[in-house]
Amino acid sequence: MTLPQPPLKPPPIEPPRRSILSLLLAAMLAFFVLGILTFLSMGYGAIVIGVITAVFGLIGFHYIVWGWWLGRILREEAEAEDAP
Repeated sequence: MTLPQPPLKPPPIEPPRRSILSLLLAAMLAFFVLGILTFLSMGYGAIVIGVITAVFGLIGFHYIVWGWWLGRILREEAEAEDAP
C-alpha cells in the first residue's frame, strides 16, 4: 500500500512589474486638455472638428494598443495552460 503524497505548494506569486504606461496615459490626457484649452482661448471655429478628431484618435489608439496588449496576454495564458 502506498501513502498519499502531500499536495505540492503553488509557485510564489511574483509582484506586478512596474511600467510607465500610466505615466504615458496621464501625459496624453494633459496634452489633450492643453490642446483643447489652447483652441478655446484662440476662438477657432474648427474646435468641433479638432475635438471629434481627437476623440476618435484616442479611441483608435486605445483599441490598437489595448487590443494588442490584451490579445498577447490571453495568448500567453492559453499557451501556459496547454503546456504540461
